[in-house]
Amino acid sequence: MSSFSPEQSQEPGDQQLNQSDAAQVPLGAEETDTTVVDLCPFDAPSDFDHGEEFEPPRPRPIPKYLRTGSHAKRQKGLIYSLIALGIMFIIFWPIPFVQGLSFYILPLKGLHWIGFGLIGIGVLQFVLGIVKSGRYAYVKQGEPIIGRVVDCQPVVTGTQDAPAFQYVARVAYRHPVTDEFVVADIPELDHWAPGKEKQMSCTLKQGDYVTLVYHPGKEDKTLAVYGFLGLDPEREFILKNGQPLEGTSPFTALMITFLISFIVLLVMAGFDVLMFSCPTGGDWKLPVGLAVGGFLLSGLLGAGLWKPTPDSSSPIASFIGIGILGAFAAPLLLFILNTRLDFAPAIFKPFQIVEFWETTHNFVIRDYELEYRDLESNETHKQHVRVSQLTPLYGAEYGVASIGSGRFGYTWIKGFHPIVWLPESESEAIEGPLFEVTLNIPLADEDGAAEQTMEQTAVMKPVMKPVIALDNGEFAPVPEILIDREVQHIQGKIEVKMITPVKR
Repeated sequence: MSSFSPEQSQEPGDQQLNQSDAAQVPLGAEETDTTVVDLCPFDAPSDFDHGEEFEPPRPRPIPKYLRTGSHAKRQKGLIYSLIALGIMFIIFWPIPFVQGLSFYILPLKGLHWIGFGLIGIGVLQFVLGIVKSGRYAYVKQGEPIIGRVVDCQPVVTGTQDAPAFQYVARVAYRHPVTDEFVVADIPELDHWAPGKEKQMSCTLKQGDYVTLVYHPGKEDKTLAVYGFLGLDPEREFILKNGQPLEGTSPFTALMITFLISFIVLLVMAGFDVLMFSCPTGGDWKLPVGLAVGGFLLSGLLGAGLWKPTPDSSSPIASFIGIGILGAFAAPLLLFILNTRLDFAPAIFKPFQIVEFWETTHNFVIRDYELEYRDLESNETHKQHVRVSQLTPLYGAEYGVASIGSGRFGYTWIKGFHPIVWLPESESEAIEGPLFEVTLNIPLADEDGAAEQTMEQTAVMKPVMKPVIALDNGEFAPVPEILIDREVQHIQGKIEVKMITPVKR
């Protein structure tokens, strides 16, 4: 059959014929001498039945079996999927790992609200299915008539950015008001994504008698092929892989949710590694070898699981697609284990803070960077930094970068730690020189407000020690190269005097 476009289709009633001039209307679907006249005289079988659902007077009740058609199943499947995914998002939101990443993947901050929104949409869909008739209005208020199929083909719809296709049936029938013989193009109500042409099919054949249904008073605008609506499970004209369309079962929706959640967590884990745990040194032969091995093993697994179906391309495509995932996952797993299993003491490298950077990309991704100068090489670098480690760095001038050796020998930057000053009583166990710090403390007036005049200040000279502030409330000695630099930095703000020498 040759295709026809939507522009060729006509609204019901646009093309009116009687049986004497029907021979002048070509099919437009088969390049033969067959014309509409072959369908005449328009004699429907005497036993043609529209279905028992149309027997009661309007407004008709909806029989239970119409709730088992493909339309009802797909609506239920959508509701199951929305609610299951919403619940999963709400469960994920308070997890510390997700909370930490929400500083960088901004939508994660409102992941629970997204979850509540999905559940709300699912509940709304359920309620609307109860209070609104939707497609069932064709049964409640509609009137059935007999039509005869002239042709049925898929046509391209949608836009250039969002292309789609749907089946359009060219049907001959007698107009219910004028009683004239009419041929009209009637599309199905659903649209299908490109690439599903091999999956989807239509069972209508030339010459088939079908039930058409319309809303009285809107005959030309509402006319539909009843079997296109997906209401009656015995009249399903649109098939997928040769079977009536099925909705998503609760179990399938749950499995899909788990799969989506796993993929999301995998993406977040990969993001975490690339941002904060990417190796800064090491032999790259192993990651490359793992990428190649992951590609081959995953590809073979994908090809082995491949089954020929109408929508499947080829085992080669499955091999390449699954193989690419394996090529990324294998070295990513190596880097994750390299950092998570690194329990060796870190090496401290002194640095000077140059600048802080915060960049938001398309209102979705936000990264925080520290620009610093390596005091050993005097080179300037930029490095992504976790927010939890970035906050203590504000106000500091010097610090150390803790370098992990990596479980598999791939060095990585564990974090950046600033110099802080502690009282002598709190820093006795930490090596380093002591300093007398002169502080001018404003005194409070009678109203409790602090006066900033020299006459009303108290001079305090506590003994303090500069130390490196590590994570979890731990401290380490300041490298010797940083002591003089830190003192010069502090001298610009307060007076300090060394009272114990640096051990050289």
